[in-house]
Amino acid sequence: MCIRDSRKAEYRIALGDALYKSFDYEGAHAAYSRADSLGSSLAAGRLKKVAAKRK
Repeated sequence: MCIRDSRKAEYRIALGDALYKSFDYEGAHAAYSRADSLGSSLAAGRLKKVAAKRK
């Protein structure tokens, strides 16, 4: 992963956090999924958290 991808992943995590706090769990899931695909180590935990809310 290059620095550019790392920053993109950080932005996706921040976006997902904002969406989660706005109760947009679908949007948060999409943002966290993208962060995960960019190699974020934080995404997996957040995906689990949002999955519990989507049930």
